[in-house]
Amino acid sequence: MATLSVGGTTVFDGSATQGLTSATTFPNGHILQCQVASKTSKSTTTATSPTSTGLTVSITPSNATNKIFVQALVGSVGHSGQLNRTFISISGGTSQSVGDDITGHDVGACWCPRSDDAGWSQGSLACAFLDAPASTSAQTYTLNFWQSTSGTCVINSAYHNDANVGNTITTLTAWEVVA
Repeated sequence: MATLSVGGTTVFDGSATQGLTSATTFPNGHILQCQVASKTSKSTTTATSPTSTGLTVSITPSNATNKIFVQALVGSVGHSGQLNRTFISISGGTSQSVGDDITGHDVGACWCPRSDDAGWSQGSLACAFLDAPASTSAQTYTLNFWQSTSGTCVINSAYHNDANVGNTITTLTAWEVVA
């Protein structure tokens, strides 16, 4: 049987009667739990401010000093106009995944292909952040999307559909990190 050591301390020696307990302490940076939500259907919006995609994930920290790392992986995005941009961000907990408000848009990630026919373009987006909720209450995180000007933005597909369009999956994941 194998031996498991954490920070130089043996926490499992391989015997059948010994295992990890609630008193086991892991060093900073270790992942204690992971919660994942996914969405496979196409969603659209004409909103020009953050609007929920309907994708949320909840996680309850086991210790108020621990942090929550939240990540969104959007399989594909698109929009109806070549000059339009599709934005995403994650909100919830005590923070959100946005950059500085230099241009008037606080966003986690942006898609803007500038193609002649943007309705057929597709691209993937990802954004993430580390939250410090300082709580042992459930934390809920939501993936939002919106557009820069007018038209329609899409996740999990292109704006137009034909036999060549790929329909994708979007995931929202939250990890509890020992801090």
